[in-house]
Amino acid sequence: MKVPLFGDSLTLGRIGIPYARFLPVESEVRGIEGETFSAIIGRVERHLRRQAPPYLVIQGGGNDLLLASRGFILNPHHPPINNDEEFISLAAEAFNRLSTLSFETTFIVCSLPILGEELTSPLNQQRRERNRLLSQLTKGYHHFIYCDITTAGEAVIEAEQGSLDNHYFPSGLKDFTPDALAIGGDEGRAQRLSEERGLLLTVDGIHPNGRGARLIASPLAKLLVH
Repeated sequence: MKVPLFGDSLTLGRIGIPYARFLPVESEVRGIEGETFSAIIGRVERHLRRQAPPYLVIQGGGNDLLLASRGFILNPHHPPINNDEEFISLAAEAFNRLSTLSFETTFIVCSLPILGEELTSPLNQQRRERNRLLSQLTKGYHHFIYCDITTAGEAVIEAEQGSLDNHYFPSGLKDFTPDALAIGGDEGRAQRLSEERGLLLTVDGIHPNGRGARLIASPLAKLLVH
């Protein structure tokens, strides 16, 4: 059975390079651009009512911070949650429901990805705190595993960013489609765009180039082939 990958644009892989390309298992990509964590969970719940796979990946949460910081609400039924306490409360309620829907599934919950390669930014500071809370929460559930898809990339940026001006960050949602069209899933094109913008692991501060996608896939791969 293919492993379902539920998530946002990072999972879909239309912008930048899809990390699913580097997983050693067959996967079923179910990413939707711009989705918040609650919207992703809603889709997971509907999926589990039809079938319960052995493994299911949940990647999301970055849009909650990103959209809230820009004042955007793409889906009024699932608005971004900017408050950490509210976010973790929602996640706990969601994990309880998922546990009830399937006792047979191991849920792999991914950390929130970097939100701009300027790691000292307020957005990344809030993202680190949310990851800390999400990691703690996940440990309390028997069939849930927290997967850190972020720290390895942060280490690379911290080690190599001294020679680069890697503060590029998209000004709005309108910037994503031209990037997707220009890259077209090609690693070489993605790398050239990263270099033009002084970025190491992403094409725009969020969506990975080939190197970034491999760093995201690596910890997931270890869990999925365990």
